[in-house]
Amino acid sequence: MNLWIRKAPAFFTSIVLLFIFVGAYLFHLYPSKDLEGGIFKIEEVKRNVTSIQTTITYIGKLNHIPCRITFRPNQNRPIANKDYLIEKGAFHKNTFKPLSEWKPIENSWSLAEWRFQTKEKVKRFVFSRFKNPKVASLFAGLATGNMENPLLSYHFGAIGLAHLLAISGFHFALLTFFLAFFLKRFLPEKLFAISLIALLGLYFFYMGGAPSISRAWIGVLLYLVGILFGYRTNPLNALGVALLFALISDPFVITNIGFQLSFGATLGIILFYSLFEEKLTSFLPKRPYKILLEMKAKDQLGYLLCAYIRKGLALQGSVLVFTFPLILYHFETFPLISLFYNLFVPFFFALLLALFLLQLDFLASPLASFLITMVEGAPRPLLFKVNASQSLLLIGGIFLLFIYRRVLRSKKQSVKHCKS
Repeated sequence: MNLWIRKAPAFFTSIVLLFIFVGAYLFHLYPSKDLEGGIFKIEEVKRNVTSIQTTITYIGKLNHIPCRITFRPNQNRPIANKDYLIEKGAFHKNTFKPLSEWKPIENSWSLAEWRFQTKEKVKRFVFSRFKNPKVASLFAGLATGNMENPLLSYHFGAIGLAHLLAISGFHFALLTFFLAFFLKRFLPEKLFAISLIALLGLYFFYMGGAPSISRAWIGVLLYLVGILFGYRTNPLNALGVALLFALISDPFVITNIGFQLSFGATLGIILFYSLFEEKLTSFLPKRPYKILLEMKAKDQLGYLLCAYIRKGLALQGSVLVFTFPLILYHFETFPLISLFYNLFVPFFFALLLALFLLQLDFLASPLASFLITMVEGAPRPLLFKVNASQSLLLIGGIFLLFIYRRVLRSKKQSVKHCKS
């Protein structure tokens, strides 16, 4: 632990600040229903589509308190390019209902309207490329960060793949890899870093400052700045800086489920991925590259498949260390089938995004159709979920099995020692 603290002071400092902000949240900060009005800063405009109706939602802060304001499709809405004074309204949970005129604040500005209009244009462009409405909805959601097909969202969520539809570090990393793959071939190292910072910065401003996107952007930014100035970035430090930035800019972000899951998953990967892969090596062993070259083609394919499964299981295990209790706390159930689907669907999704960015629609469309059919046609008997009490029993059983194996191994070693 002391080694971690020495190597990653920013991360552990941010953990201390996190507890401070949590305490402030519990004792003072969260809004009461007495909040009647104030200055509303608009951060995002989203179109919400349900089976009943379509609404436009303004997401922002009213007197620094996170809230949202909803408009019906035929209702006139103020342009979301500035802050507004709303003197009177009713606050219920995280939704505010204005009961007075919206008064624009001079010399204020917001990118929310620009983002919304730009994403609407991107959505129309995507729908013009694909004839299949489900495929078009999937690609439009990935291109704009807002999935407007509720049925598609439900099917992905039912098997634990909702994280693939929400723009996160996974998508940011794929875009970074895609851009870097081409830029590195034509530009020197420092110019490559500057170009990548500029392009990813535009993407960040286009998508908005969601917690998962901010975390990924700061991590990549620190790495690229390190290239410019000749130093290597510690992943734990990068996560700590991102956490500090998020908490300082918005203390209430700790109540955001996406924030909790994003940082929890990343922390789990950084701390436990190597440990999980090391333990799995006893079941799916690694082979030296020289031995791999001597194998037959089918054996090489089998080994590569085993290596992929080992890394996939290690990734899932490390991610679930912190996210599993959070999922149970917020959603009260965990879809066990997600353990299977998360082994291979993210790989196909990465391939799908690459084909989409390269505009190889004749390949992207059938692959998207295949993935949608596979997700929608998931075997219903396998869609069972575990609740908190069942999860505790499952974890307890795994823990007892682990203890039993350790004791058994210890006895075998003792017997060998006595014989020798």
